[in-house]
Amino acid sequence: MTTRGIVYIAYGKAAIGQFHVALQHLHRRAHWPIAVVSDERIPQIQRGLPFRVIPFECPDPGARWAKVNLDSLTPFDHTLYLDADTRVRGDLSPIWDVLDDGWEMAFTPCGTKTRISAMKHIITYEAGGLAEKNATFAECGGWPFIGWQGGVMAWRDCDRVRQFFAAWREEWQRWRGQDQGALVRAYRRAPARTFALGRAFNGGVLVGHYHSHARRRGMIGSIAE
Repeated sequence: MTTRGIVYIAYGKAAIGQFHVALQHLHRRAHWPIAVVSDERIPQIQRGLPFRVIPFECPDPGARWAKVNLDSLTPFDHTLYLDADTRVRGDLSPIWDVLDDGWEMAFTPCGTKTRISAMKHIITYEAGGLAEKNATFAECGGWPFIGWQGGVMAWRDCDRVRQFFAAWREEWQRWRGQDQGALVRAYRRAPARTFALGRAFNGGVLVGHYHSHARRRGMIGSIAE
């Protein structure tokens, strides 16, 4: 029997607070099994769904190493990963239909950007961000190219997905900063059969995304978001 469930990552006070708020929103929409990867004992909350904690030591401040290891950390055959600062607002069950139909991964493509604005967050949050951005452009055939958003993604346990994650880990270790540039380079090296989700699934009407709230102190959020 195929198991399916949702996985989050939560390291540090801000991310754990965002995770708790995310569960309160998810409680209104779905009751699939939930797991959270962390290095802390996270208490269950009354107004949320039960979850299991997957212990994992993650030395980098942004917890990117945990993200690029999700293929081995998830306890599910079919996994939906959501950033801790996402808010589920609608029915996500079509994602399971996509995986059941044989697609191996599902991402939302990045929006249309100019060469200057593309991967701007890598430069903002990463000391070697400009070098990584330029290397990504050079290695992926210049600009434009297809980029994927990593805040909402789904996959099935299979050989090609494991090969993709192995490449993602290798690419991430080159700069050890953000994960999106490494994702693009890894996908070029080891693509899986991928379904492109609409914008509604990441930053839209089905899944809202309060980008960077999990990395900021004091921005825990509320159920009214």
